[in-house]
Amino acid sequence: VSFTATTTTTYTVIGTDANGCVETDDMTVTVNIWDDSTFTYDASTYCVTGTNPILTLSGTAGGTFSVTPAGLTLDPVTGAITLATSVNGSYDVTYTTNGMCPTSLTIPITITNTAVADFTYDVYCLNGNDPAPTFINGGTGGVFSSTPGLIINPVTGIVDLDASTPGTYTVTNDINITGCAAVQAQDDITIFDLPTATISGDTTVCLGTHNPTVTFDLPGAGDWTFSYLLDGLQNNVSTTATPYLITNAEGVYELISITDNVTGCSNTISGQVATVILLPIPQMTPIADIVVCEGNDVIVPSFQASVPGTTFDWVNLGTDVGNGMNGNGNMGIFTGINGTTSAQSGNFFVTPTSPNGCTGPVQDFNITVTPLPIIDVTAQINVGCLPVTVVFTNNSSTGSETSFWSFGDGATSTFNGMVSHDYTSDGCFDVTLTMTDSIGCTSTQVYDDIVCLEPNPIANFVFDPSVTDISYTTIQFENLSENATTYYWDFGDNSAINNAENPLHIYGDTPDEYVITLVAENDIGCTDTAISKIVIRDILLYWVPNAFTPDNDEFNQTFKPIFTSGFDPQDYTLLIFNRWGETVFESHNTDVGWDGTYLGNLVQDGVYVWKIEFKETMTDKRHKKYGHVTIMR
Repeated sequence: VSFTATTTTTYTVIGTDANGCVETDDMTVTVNIWDDSTFTYDASTYCVTGTNPILTLSGTAGGTFSVTPAGLTLDPVTGAITLATSVNGSYDVTYTTNGMCPTSLTIPITITNTAVADFTYDVYCLNGNDPAPTFINGGTGGVFSSTPGLIINPVTGIVDLDASTPGTYTVTNDINITGCAAVQAQDDITIFDLPTATISGDTTVCLGTHNPTVTFDLPGAGDWTFSYLLDGLQNNVSTTATPYLITNAEGVYELISITDNVTGCSNTISGQVATVILLPIPQMTPIADIVVCEGNDVIVPSFQASVPGTTFDWVNLGTDVGNGMNGNGNMGIFTGINGTTSAQSGNFFVTPTSPNGCTGPVQDFNITVTPLPIIDVTAQINVGCLPVTVVFTNNSSTGSETSFWSFGDGATSTFNGMVSHDYTSDGCFDVTLTMTDSIGCTSTQVYDDIVCLEPNPIANFVFDPSVTDISYTTIQFENLSENATTYYWDFGDNSAINNAENPLHIYGDTPDEYVITLVAENDIGCTDTAISKIVIRDILLYWVPNAFTPDNDEFNQTFKPIFTSGFDPQDYTLLIFNRWGETVFESHNTDVGWDGTYLGNLVQDGVYVWKIEFKETMTDKRHKKYGHVTIMR
């Protein structure tokens, strides 16, 4: 059982076992309270020559006093401090009780000699960092005060510069330590006001009319350094003159700071701006002379001047070339006109005027429009089979121009005058001639369907079946030719030429390969030939007897395989074996069979094994066959 006891109390404990038997017992819990270690001295700092500290012990008596570090004369029983025999310094005095529940308390004590209040200040600018006093001769801070107008922290002596009024003040430091004589020190502090300046000279003038001046007004006689931005770039000036003048000024002048070189005080300045605008005279970008061909677009570059927003007026003192004789603004794009057989020119003079009314120098340029070359083409077509040669003649060619022919089939030529071209495909073709004269003028003429050509025949055929054997030699041919009217069939078997469009041909029963040739012809005698091959295979046919009777009559005197077709007689072997596997007969001639003898003597009647090997005639396939033959007499 656990619990928290707050006072001394007697508790009764009752216990019951599993059989219901009960037993009780009393227990007293004694609670002791914590000791109180509270004590105080009548001060925390004492002069070594002063009266000893007075101790007040308000807590539990009978404890022990101790001190750290060593150097303080302290009675450990009473806590009394003897100043005269103590060493100056800072100490921690601790009182610890001796009861059942002891506690402790520590108090700081400082022992010092008679204080020194000496300090000093400097001179300061109103916008400087707030200064603290500089202690001299071992001085320390006490209570600071000053003559009116200076804002000072009485504890730290720190001066609030920007809250104070510029001027010179006397600051007093008073120190009064218990047991020591009061001390006091004084020093003067000076706060300088911040220098100021202004700028003037805003103006807007045309370039070359007069020289503008910017004026910097500085505060009275003195030695100054000021900074200003000119179009964003910083400049620094040191001068004793006021006002300070900048002649031939141009740009945006912004005064940003001034420094009094006597006091060293600097001030940041904002909102002091003088803008001097020199309106420039517009200078036009020169325009190159323009030469174009009649009917083409004349693209006059946009007039450009050194001054944005410049307007332009122009006059044509030459020939009208398509845009009139005068106008304003950009000429843009217009169609060049000529109407003669010689070049015509316009002489243009452009005057720029800036938005402020300033007029710049006049720029002049010429626009020349030249006539286009003339095209006159004839074609001579030689009718025949493709390829067909066509001769084109440009009847207007002078020989000084360049030509570019496009024949409508992807081919081109750059010959002048007469040019020939071979067409390799049928159809109608548009021929285009582009002529460019010596100054770059170009004419293009398209002659639609000036050449129309008939296609050459295309011979093509298929047949079924494409591979057959001697049992089926009737072949149907399907003519797939194009652009033809007459056909010539050669079936490759020395039969007569067949002129049917889709003939049926019967080959003989001899195995072979035949080359079929089809010549397709159109109405003007152009031909094309298609060639293919048909294979007529042989059929393998044979049989082998299973018995023979070599008894000297006229029937069944020999044994041999009977081949009808499909085998190669030059690659043939017949072998006969007896029951012991001995070879009793061998032949390589299909006409020679076994007569039933071995080494000149008739063999016994019975069953013998035969083996034949041979190759097919239409392929390289080989066969091996086995069987039995019976001799009977």
